[in-house]
Amino acid sequence: MDKDPKSALGLLNRGIQTFDDGDLAEARDLFAQALREEPENEVAWLWLAEASDDLGEKRYCLDRAVAINPDSAGLPKREALRTARVEPAVPAAIRDLAKPGLPPSLQAAKPATASSLRKKLPWRRSSGKASGPAATPLRKPWVWVALAAVAALLLVGAWYAFLRSDEPELDAIHFAVAPLTGENASIGREVRNAAMIAQDDINSSISVGPKVELVFFDDQNDPDLAVEVASRSWRTTASWAWWGTARAAPLMAAAPIYADANMPVITGQATIDALSNFPNYFRTIYANSDEARILTQYLQVDLGQDRARL
Repeated sequence: MDKDPKSALGLLNRGIQTFDDGDLAEARDLFAQALREEPENEVAWLWLAEASDDLGEKRYCLDRAVAINPDSAGLPKREALRTARVEPAVPAAIRDLAKPGLPPSLQAAKPATASSLRKKLPWRRSSGKASGPAATPLRKPWVWVALAAVAALLLVGAWYAFLRSDEPELDAIHFAVAPLTGENASIGREVRNAAMIAQDDINSSISVGPKVELVFFDDQNDPDLAVEVASRSWRTTASWAWWGTARAAPLMAAAPIYADANMPVITGQATIDALSNFPNYFRTIYANSDEARILTQYLQVDLGQDRARL
């Protein structure tokens, strides 16, 4: 049975034949028609990227293909363009398939930036003197997360530089960040905000050398999804470190993958002692055994008690 020439598959095959004949303009048009019929067709995005003569358009098409299939055959080319800092540009042939913007009445709600987040910090200083609520600067718990983020990113950045000092200079040091959604959405926002502030602080202090770039993922605090994210994060984003607030179960599930990749992992929430078995894991919080020793000492030495009731 012959293929319908107007179906996505028929248009794609006609485009490939036209591409082979050397008519790139007509091939791009046919690939665009195929995508209008089937916008989630990874192969069509790959062919449109191949037929595009603009690097930004190639990047856009490869981004779309990788979004459909994280293990796409176009991944290496996409990462090369990304490393070269090529900005994606929507090809004219499929402009109607671009992601639409917000309605005018909602456009004022701009995405958070490090500068806007910094203004919300509970310490605000003027002329070196505290003002307003600065008398209690650490009352909000996520401030601790922000401070820990700066220390953690600096720590891993130093470790990265030490381990890879003999390698060619890179354009950026990538950090995969795992904010959470669902019931832990508030923690996820704290992680994202803290990471953006830390990135801004570090990059503003660097005049020569690679800067920090963040790539956001979401493991939803689910062990199975954490394994899936771990399996592709270090391969698909050229990341050198992972930072998140996942709890014990997802972190332990993904730990062997990060260990095999020799990828530093930072957590500010998981206290399980078993993480100490992985030398690539760092915490900004005490382990359970450490907390138990501190509480025991406080009860016995400071309070003079030898029993406790929960």
